[in-house]
Amino acid sequence: MLTSMRTRGFTLLELMLASTILIVAICGLLASYVLCFSLTETAKNMTLASNAIQFKLEEMRDHTFGDVSADYDNTTFTVSGFSAGQAIGAIAVESISTDLLRVTVSVCWRQGGNRIYGEDNGRGGGIALSGHIEGTEDLDADGIVDSPAMISTLMINRGT
Repeated sequence: MLTSMRTRGFTLLELMLASTILIVAICGLLASYVLCFSLTETAKNMTLASNAIQFKLEEMRDHTFGDVSADYDNTTFTVSGFSAGQAIGAIAVESISTDLLRVTVSVCWRQGGNRIYGEDNGRGGGIALSGHIEGTEDLDADGIVDSPAMISTLMINRGT
């Protein structure tokens, strides 16, 4: 018994359709793989920034209340774990009353794709990652370098 040519295999159209579906599926998997790398880098950088902030706050605890404002207000610091020039920490100390300070420590950083996390991004003529607000970087006009990695706390003078 002879079989006809029509039932022996796949047509060219069927092969092209199957190839297209396979290519779309592989592209979707590759896109999610690349996104996972980006999320991993962001999580690593956020951890490094949070550790640097915590370290800086612990360092401030060793100073007297009167010295905190004088020694740390409007200062910057380097963040370990990042390449040179890829991250900067900023400290702002605001006197709320004679016995109360608001201390804000933040870290801005640059990662893959040259994206900068935080307000210190060079927007509006500022210098990116300088540790200070320049140009129109300060989106909420609070005078503080805001960042996803930022801690603001109150310090009280407990006396000597």
